[in-house]
Amino acid sequence: YATLGHCWGKGQHLTLRNVNIDDLKRKIYLTSLPRTFADAVDVCRHLGVWYLWIISLCIVQNSKDDWQRECALMESVYSDDILTFV
Repeated sequence: YATLGHCWGKGQHLTLRNVNIDDLKRKIYLTSLPRTFADAVDVCRHLGVWYLWIISLCIVQNSKDDWQRECALMESVYSDDILTFV
């Protein structure tokens, strides 16, 4: 898998939240992603990388429990990937 570290910036973009978790587990449309995310998906596809870990889409943003659990794993998430986009 690859990982994407990104600047949150001032604009709104798609994030994983309690209210949309079921929808995003089913499908995320490339057109709904910011350009940086979509470009990373395209590069991964070109390289044959099947999975892309994006913090704002892999951690439930409005869940303190999920943030605490996932933050404890962050070092291994980034150190075990094969490619990091920054």
